[in-house]
Amino acid sequence: MKTFSKKLLALLLVIVSAFAFAGCGDSYALDGQAKVVIAGQPDKVYTVDLEQAKMTSQNTVLDLLGYLCETQDLEFSASANGSGQYGYSAFLTSIGQLNPQGNEYIGFFHNKKADKDVSEWAADDVTVGEDTLYYSGLGIGSVKLVDGIVVYFNVLSY
Repeated sequence: MKTFSKKLLALLLVIVSAFAFAGCGDSYALDGQAKVVIAGQPDKVYTVDLEQAKMTSQNTVLDLLGYLCETQDLEFSASANGSGQYGYSAFLTSIGQLNPQGNEYIGFFHNKKADKDVSEWAADDVTVGEDTLYYSGLGIGSVKLVDGIVVYFNVLSY
């Protein structure tokens, strides 16, 4: 009986999630929000109200991750590259369950094209929710947050 109840609850959660995302329109994230998704953990979508998060003056993906570490169960590490604790061009060395080995690295994608579009040579675009996400090729301290941004992390290889 317990197994049946768990399966029914899981099915209801899937149905409710489908209706919730169907009402989002063209974007998986709404204005004033940022969403963070990590490969291998699709059921764990971090949604941040950017106004409540009160980002630093830099207002970057690095700041967003710092906020999630303070308020959620997300952990990450990054290489120091430049000034500050992690630097302007900080690159992730691990996030959540993603721990690259050998010739792998953590790349991130977002739904706002970066000034330097390197997606053609670095990684194929991905789809999360209804958004097409582009490989940034930049450090987490270099990409500015904007309303409705969706950030997706995955392990890539050289």
